[in-house]
Amino acid sequence: EGGVEVFDLPGGLADLADPGAGGEGAGHVGKGFGGIGLGTDVTTGAPPGVLLGGILHHDPSVNLRLLESSYRNLPQPGDGVWSRRRRERPPVPIPPSYPTALPPVLENPALFERLDADALFFTFYYQQGTAQQYLAARELKRANWRFHKKYATWFARQEEPKVSTEEYEQGSYIYFDFNMNAMEGGQGGPGGWCQRSKADFVFEYSQLESEMN
Repeated sequence: EGGVEVFDLPGGLADLADPGAGGEGAGHVGKGFGGIGLGTDVTTGAPPGVLLGGILHHDPSVNLRLLESSYRNLPQPGDGVWSRRRRERPPVPIPPSYPTALPPVLENPALFERLDADALFFTFYYQQGTAQQYLAARELKRANWRFHKKYATWFARQEEPKVSTEEYEQGSYIYFDFNMNAMEGGQGGPGGWCQRSKADFVFEYSQLESEMN
């Protein structure tokens, strides 16, 4: 284009290049600085081109309207601050058939006695701070699982400990890997949510959670 400056912008901004919205009248604010219009290339006297939706535009009003759009959408200091998710009532009434409270059976301890280990682990990690979490932890402990405070997960013996003292025991264990995400960098295979074995693990009794009875 013989020295004409070209800016390539996303096609989503092509609506700003509609000549009917700005027209020639929009160019009056671009005059000044010795007669050079807003956005004019001082070396050639031609306005820089703006590429919108694959079409090259030389109308100074396009530049003006892009600047105005940018000014109206300036970043704010609070844009990078995370806020708690708002909880509002749904805009439509809830049908009478839709449950609005937990079924009473979920508060019955007898239910948790019949759940398998995977369901108990799910309840423990995803119903935190509830009676259901406590009931799940109690059943896991009855099934000879022990909670390790440092690793925040459950361990069970695979065999009798090879070493046992007043402070720790060492042997082969099964532990529950509750990590559901892939490992860092996408290497080493997928994450957990499964039971894994650990040989020669040292379980320090100081890390044993003993308050869940």
